[in-house]
Amino acid sequence: MTYLECKSFFDYYLALEKDFFQTDTFVAFHENNYETFSIEFSKQFLSISCEVETVLKKICYELNPGNNYTTIDKYRDCLIEHLKYFSFEEVHFVRPNLAFQPWLAWSELKPLIWWQDYQKVKHRRAEKDDAGVPNFYRANLRNLLSAIAALYIAEEYLFYLYEKKHGHPDNEKSYVLQYLKSENLVIKGWSKCYLNFQGNYWCDLRKLNEIMEDRRKIET
Repeated sequence: MTYLECKSFFDYYLALEKDFFQTDTFVAFHENNYETFSIEFSKQFLSISCEVETVLKKICYELNPGNNYTTIDKYRDCLIEHLKYFSFEEVHFVRPNLAFQPWLAWSELKPLIWWQDYQKVKHRRAEKDDAGVPNFYRANLRNLLSAIAALYIAEEYLFYLYEKKHGHPDNEKSYVLQYLKSENLVIKGWSKCYLNFQGNYWCDLRKLNEIMEDRRKIET
C-alpha cells in the first residue's frame, strides 16, 4: 500500500462525509430524530456501509496478506485477533456533540445491528419484519451515524497500519495521519496525538503508539 492509495481511500471518505453532513440542513442530528428515515438516508447508508466493507478488506489484507477475507464475520475474526481494541473505539462528532461506538458488539462476538440493518435495506428493503415494519425504515439517522463513525475508525486504522508497516521506524511524526483526518469526527483519545509547533502541525506517532500499547496491556 502506498500513500496515494491511502489518499484515494480518504478522498472518497471525505466525499461521503460531505454528503452526510449536508443532511443536517433537513434533519437535525439529534436523538429525537434517530428513527427518521428517507430515500437520501437509504442512498447514503448503502454507499457508506459498502465502503466500510472495502476498507475492512484492505485492513485485513495488510494484517494478514496470505488469507482471503470475503465476509463480515471473517473481517471480525481477523480484527479481533490482531487489533482487539478496534471494537472499543469511540468516535466523537465535533458538531453535533454525539458519540458512537459502532463496533462495540464485536467485543462480545455479537452481530452489529447497524450492519444487519444495512443488509436488510440492501437486499430486502421492500419486505417487512415480524412486526410489519418495512425494512426500508432501517435507513434511519441512527444507523447512518453508526455507519459513518464505523467507516472513520476503519479509515484511521488503515492509515495507522500504513505508518507501522511502511513508515520509517525512527520517524515520530505522521503526516499521513495528519492530512488524512476529519475535521468533523475524532476518535476518542487520539486528539492528544496531534501537536502544533510554530504552525507545523502533525500527528505524534510516539504518543499514538503509547496509546495502542496501553490498550494492548488492558486487553491482556
